[in-house]
Amino acid sequence: MTAGQTAALCAEAMGWVGTPFQHAARVKHVGVDCVHLAIAIYSAAGVLPDFTPEDYPPDWMLHTRAERLIAGIVEYCDAVAPPWQVGDLLVYRYGRAASHCGIYVGDGRLVHAVSRDTVRCDQVDMPALTERFVGGFRLRCSP
Repeated sequence: MTAGQTAALCAEAMGWVGTPFQHAARVKHVGVDCVHLAIAIYSAAGVLPDFTPEDYPPDWMLHTRAERLIAGIVEYCDAVAPPWQVGDLLVYRYGRAASHCGIYVGDGRLVHAVSRDTVRCDQVDMPALTERFVGGFRLRCSP
C-alpha cells in the first residue's frame, strides 16, 4: 500500500466508528457488519475493488465448521504473522468457524463491527479478541 492509501484507509476506518452493527449491511452511520465494513474500508481507500460478498445467514458459524470467511479472504489476501501492518485483516473465531474480522489501523488498534454493538476501535491485545484469534491476512492485490 502507498502512504496515501494507508492514510485513506485509516481515515475511512475511523469514519465508521460508532456505526451500529447490522448483519449484511453497509451504510456508514446506519448499519454494517464486519465483512461489509472491511470491504467498504478497502474499496474507499482504493486498495480493493468494491464487491458484494455471497449471502450468509447471521448465525452460519454456529452450524458448521466450514471456514467460509477464510475461503473468501484468501481470494484477496495472504496469511501473515506479526508485526501487523496498517491494513492487515485480523480474523477471529466465534462459534465453530472463523466468523469475525477487523482491520488493523496501527498502534495496536483494530477497527471492527461488533455484533449487537457498533463499529469500535479496540486494542488487539484485549482478552476478548486474543482468546479467539485465528490469524492475520494482508491484501496482495489492488484495483
